[in-house]
Amino acid sequence: MGALALACVGPAAAQQVTVSPAEPLDLGGTTYLATQAARRQGGTWSLAFDGPGMGLPAYLSISAFTWTESGSLYLSVDTPFATSDETIMPGDIVIRKGGSLLKHRTAFQLGLDGSGNIDALAWRPDGRLALSLDVPTELSGVVYEPADVFLEDVGGGRELVFDGSAAGLGPDVNVVGYDRDDEGVSLLVFDAPVTVGGKTFEPGQVASYDDGTWKVFLDDAELGVADGASALALPPTPGRVSGLSVTKTGTGSLGFSWLPSSASGVADYAVFEGVIGDFDSHSSRRCSTEGNTSTTLTPYGGARYYLIVPVNESFEGSYGRASTGAERVRGGIRCRSLVRLPSLP
Repeated sequence: MGALALACVGPAAAQQVTVSPAEPLDLGGTTYLATQAARRQGGTWSLAFDGPGMGLPAYLSISAFTWTESGSLYLSVDTPFATSDETIMPGDIVIRKGGSLLKHRTAFQLGLDGSGNIDALAWRPDGRLALSLDVPTELSGVVYEPADVFLEDVGGGRELVFDGSAAGLGPDVNVVGYDRDDEGVSLLVFDAPVTVGGKTFEPGQVASYDDGTWKVFLDDAELGVADGASALALPPTPGRVSGLSVTKTGTGSLGFSWLPSSASGVADYAVFEGVIGDFDSHSSRRCSTEGNTSTTLTPYGGARYYLIVPVNESFEGSYGRASTGAERVRGGIRCRSLVRLPSLP
């Protein structure tokens, strides 16, 4: 089974998800292979990654993938295969560059002995990859269980980012998809039914875990693949906007325009309004501009300030930065329950 690279959604009716099926699967009237990735956005499925077109043989499956905010794709597979230049092994992490798949880090460089597969990948804002393995693995004297997720060692040691046992998961539980928003909410997918926190999660569901509380984040009926997903990812950050300008109209409304976010995960924009003097008071006024980089609205009374926040079906992006350089706080009434901040300027 595969991995979950996430970004997140809140109260939206549908989530943007990307899946690779464990076997050929019909989604939206198109059959997708275990070497392909299909993305559902706005209720419509489309091809997100074509493994056969990149040289992936039909006998293997994608076991994990994740996209970065700049659009780079990292993946791992469950079976060895040869490119024209090298052999890719399970446990290797591959990056797509142009029309080629190249080794990013080998299993050996990750400290793995080749006894298991990478079952989950998630790109983190510091540039490291979080991963979960499908068998218990000892690395530098620490045993990582299949329910654990840890950051790769790039010189400063590994770091546990999700402790399965501390969250109530037993040693027989295997996490095959993981992501984490920037307020500490973990999102997980399992390869078999798991009962924890008084709830049972099926393989086709995405579970959320936050400070001891388990919830269903995305139901298998919404996803439509039940236990047929070998890898699953939510979108990267929507990023941040710049260049906001505001003009008065003749009708008492305000006209807003801004420069679009450059992040690959942006899909739409939200408008937030607050009271000048209380710069943590902003709440959503409009959760969609239908993808446009301009909109109008009638302000509430008094002195008001406005923020434009990029969004996708899973995440809110940045609310912008305060004069101190720190990220502004999120709104009191939000357009998405989860946030993913950009690491790029």
